[in-house]
Amino acid sequence: MKKTLKILVFLIISSLQLNAQQTPSAIAKIIVDSYSFEKSRSIPVGVLIELEKGWHLYWRNSGDTGIPTSIEFDLPEGISISEIHWPVPKVFEYEGLASYGYEKQVLLIAELSIPENYQSNSVLITANVKSLICKDVCIPFNTTVSQEIKLTNAFSTEDEISKLFSQTRINLPEANNDFELSIIPDKNDISIVIENPSIDV
Repeated sequence: MKKTLKILVFLIISSLQLNAQQTPSAIAKIIVDSYSFEKSRSIPVGVLIELEKGWHLYWRNSGDTGIPTSIEFDLPEGISISEIHWPVPKVFEYEGLASYGYEKQVLLIAELSIPENYQSNSVLITANVKSLICKDVCIPFNTTVSQEIKLTNAFSTEDEISKLFSQTRINLPEANNDFELSIIPDKNDISIVIENPSIDV
């Protein structure tokens, strides 16, 4: 009985993974922005996820529902990559619950660092994407995408791809360290006051 149950669970998980990788509702691919090694040894790369109308996936913090999207990169020895830069997500509300994510398409960007002593004239970058996409139902979206990047002194990408990177950078959240925090005790209560001195009231 236990063996039968284990086989059944394995078949269900395998089926979900197969559907996730082959779903026509979402497609992932790696794209590369323009770069120049004369200015920097950094290459802007991104995982572009395109979703069919009505479908959405989740931010790195999914909120009250959903599963956070995660990406793990597999890189050649000697190559490093920055943390992922996540655009500001959209808020999805359902029956009083709030979740955060993206619809239509999202570009998750990072910076690939190429050392000067790197011997190869190309880099194979692989991204393992794990996410959940939802519409009327939710299904796993787990896939692996790869892209070989030919290394040259300067590379110019297509205008459409360049615009995607530019728009994504505009939509990245900005850190604001101008706020001041103060704690005011009052008998049985404690008040926390957050102020921004740069804003005139």
